[in-house]
Amino acid sequence: DRWIDQIRRSQVDAMVITGDLSEADDVAFQLARICEAVDLPVYFVLGNHDFYGSSIPSTRRRVTACARDIEPLRYLTDCAPIEFRPGCFITGEDGWGDATEGDYEASPVRLTDFTAIKDFQRVDPISWPSIMREQGKESAERLRNKLYAVAEGAMKILVATHVPPFRESCWCVGGTTDDYWAPFFVCGRVGKVLQRFALVHPLS
Repeated sequence: DRWIDQIRRSQVDAMVITGDLSEADDVAFQLARICEAVDLPVYFVLGNHDFYGSSIPSTRRRVTACARDIEPLRYLTDCAPIEFRPGCFITGEDGWGDATEGDYEASPVRLTDFTAIKDFQRVDPISWPSIMREQGKESAERLRNKLYAVAEGAMKILVATHVPPFRESCWCVGGTTDDYWAPFFVCGRVGKVLQRFALVHPLS
């Protein structure tokens, strides 16, 4: 409530929320409550905590339905890039720590995701990295399609994502992430999509 009051008093044109707002049974309610309170466009993606207590597909379906019913609410994973001022676009993807960076096999790290998200609960732990990689792959493919759908005349594209796309931008335990944390905290496939797109479409 204090956070909503602070935003209500601030002079901003829109909000961008990059995930971990709540948990699965509550996240759609909280997003709707924010929209009702602040009277601003709310652009958002989901974080891993937002899926706790449910499955990834089920949570996305509920949140997608909520966003489609509430006009100022835009679930960037579910929609095309949005031009918020001439030549400037915002798009985004939830992303996922996709086990493509660092050393998953040697890592002692095990996230709460594996016991709190049904997609992981339902399978043998040997399948966890496969689920992570598939989620990263799907996010990267969706993002690539959105980026290439943006008008050629774009001057700026803002990309919102929950999971950092590069190890260098992932701050963990007092420094940039190491090989043990990178598999869980970096979406390497999204990073590769961004690098390739930037090389082909440098923006002035």
